[in-house]
Amino acid sequence: PPAMKNYLRIMNGTVEDCLKSWDQKQALEFYSSFKSLTLNVAATAFVGMKLGPEADRLNKAFVDTVLASVSFLRLPIPGLSYQKGLAGREYLKEYLRGLLPEKRAKETDDMFSQFCHSTSKDGESFSDEDVINHMIFLLMAAHDTITSATTTLIYYLASHLEWQDPIRQEGRAFGESMIDFEDLEKMEILEACFDEALRLYPPVPMIPRRTVNDVDFKGTVIPAHTLVYINVFNTHRMEQYWSNPAAFDPTRFLERKEHKQHPYLFAPFGGGAHMCIGKAFAYMEVKAFIHQFLQKYEISLPKGYQLKQKIIPIPKPVDGLPLRLKATR
Repeated sequence: PPAMKNYLRIMNGTVEDCLKSWDQKQALEFYSSFKSLTLNVAATAFVGMKLGPEADRLNKAFVDTVLASVSFLRLPIPGLSYQKGLAGREYLKEYLRGLLPEKRAKETDDMFSQFCHSTSKDGESFSDEDVINHMIFLLMAAHDTITSATTTLIYYLASHLEWQDPIRQEGRAFGESMIDFEDLEKMEILEACFDEALRLYPPVPMIPRRTVNDVDFKGTVIPAHTLVYINVFNTHRMEQYWSNPAAFDPTRFLERKEHKQHPYLFAPFGGGAHMCIGKAFAYMEVKAFIHQFLQKYEISLPKGYQLKQKIIPIPKPVDGLPLRLKATR
């Protein structure tokens, strides 16, 4: 809890600063704007510093690295996505390597420093390469997936205006411009809307696993040590479990509790022993942002707008989601 409370303090302040920079805007490309915010939250919380001029270059490096992970042609050919990903990852490594001496010299509360000073039961420390690899993955996971999920939520709130005011009123009951840690569990309507967005477009549409033993799955034998993918996107839209599965309907997570029919029916963060460790962090950041955002703005979409999503590797609108902003009354 102490660490989570500190993360919430960072989120609240970063969101407030970001929204001030949006004050005079009536239109916004949401995806890229919010991605900058989440990267700054991740950098402050896990690296212990706010980003400066290097923010755009770091953001591009993360984008190129993630895109390279699904390259069909995995060869370092200049101009192709795999080569761009290798170059992006190299930039991330060198950036973090430059911060290592300071993090090794003094132990602080941020995760980067904690990786540098952690030891195993045998007294062994992480190598520089281990620390860098952990940090690249941590920073990617802490901002890319949250950006995707929040963008989906914003799309549905902007296209289903009837849900904005209930969320706004739920937040106003706290009487504060920023939420406290104790408020998180009280945000039931917002959480249901977020869960519904996660159901429709999970940030990780397919989850890789490997069989430990031979598995007989409905008459088909899958040998041990076989790579398999769980298609969460499909699971979240199975008609035998979800009523009108293509529709945005947060009440399925409120009164009807449709997601309770099976322990793995709703799995945007995976499940079992390998459930995503960042789940609580993600819910907290989304609640911190949406609370301040909807207290300040009514949001809508351009007339006739149709969402077109690129699903792989991480769902995102192909046009960045053009959003209309209007100050709340």
